[in-house]
Amino acid sequence: MVGVMSLMPALMGVPIAEILESLDMASDVHDALEHGAGALGALLVFAERLQDGDIDGCHALLLARLPCLDEQSVNASAAHALAWAGIGVRFEHTEISSEV
Repeated sequence: MVGVMSLMPALMGVPIAEILESLDMASDVHDALEHGAGALGALLVFAERLQDGDIDGCHALLLARLPCLDEQSVNASAAHALAWAGIGVRFEHTEISSEV
């Protein structure tokens, strides 16, 4: 829910604080969306950094706020998500000729 809700400002063209004023939701979800607070906020910030390609930021966040996750579990989860979405890297065998 946090991930989907984090996209609402872009869809609606209003700040997240304004959107949250009109919704009744759990405080941990609200705090994650508005302040990046708590475990859900840390996961949201991690996803945003990962999407931006900020690998150093992801690594720092894992160490500081998400010590229960390691790089191997993150990579495995990403691979599972890509497979679920039908996105993957496919290598096709091609013959390479030694003739010039």
